[in-house]
Amino acid sequence: MKRLQHRVIAAALTAITLTAAPLSALAASEEAAQPFAVMATSNFFPNAGMVYDDLGVLRDNNGELFVQVDYKLAAHDMYVVNMQMDELTWDPAVLEFKEAYNMIGKGRSARLGVFAFTEEQNRGGGMCNTFGDENGGRIVGNYSNISNPAFADEEDGSPVSVVRAVFKVLNPHARRTTVNCVMSVLCFDDVGTEEQGAKYPAIIHGGIRPAYYALGTYSTTTTPGGVIIGDTDSDDALTINDATALQACLSEFTALDLTDETTLLTADYNGDDRVNIKDVTALQRTLAGIK
Repeated sequence: MKRLQHRVIAAALTAITLTAAPLSALAASEEAAQPFAVMATSNFFPNAGMVYDDLGVLRDNNGELFVQVDYKLAAHDMYVVNMQMDELTWDPAVLEFKEAYNMIGKGRSARLGVFAFTEEQNRGGGMCNTFGDENGGRIVGNYSNISNPAFADEEDGSPVSVVRAVFKVLNPHARRTTVNCVMSVLCFDDVGTEEQGAKYPAIIHGGIRPAYYALGTYSTTTTPGGVIIGDTDSDDALTINDATALQACLSEFTALDLTDETTLLTADYNGDDRVNIKDVTALQRTLAGIK
């Protein structure tokens, strides 16, 4: 379908935690394991995460546990013409990142698949570098000067993965872990523009234009067996109703069973091992697109 050329209609931003498909039953020791929570954070994309009671949803064909973290973007009828990820960080005691888990074929040689959207759309190109201390929990990279700019959403307008990373879970008993993505450049241009020139910088030199927070909507996609962190009203979506439900609990108008580990991890939105007004504030800021 031909895309209409016009200014940004909407930008939908999301940080999404996804997983591999379940392929075998859990071992007895894993069945008794406490819930495992993964939070995806960013200086630009809204925070999002999942709590897994059933670790079987993370299991691959070899019986090992993997989690996939995606940062997704949709800017309708726009191209991404310039993008740079400064760093991706994680806790190496809990998660293991290896090239073997993340390599994809592109052009004359394989490259790390942390910049996923051009592969999914079979578009894009230009310069791509990703390097760093994988064992130390940090990789740095860039994807700039994009040739044949990639659409900033799918054909149906749904978000497309901009950054993706697959991790092996080393310690499922860690209770909670976080993956963080820092973006320093993200620029758009109209579809159909003859000279691609990054007309609409969402991030430039690390500074984020506030207007981009207010455009469009963002949501969290669940994986079977996972519970969305912050989804305190249990409707499988992150909305203002969750902040209201949490406020009602703190005001003792309603009760959440915080003795239940999954409920506690779900309500503890800011990850400080406490459920208080700070979680309400953090959730409201995420819903409003404010860091």
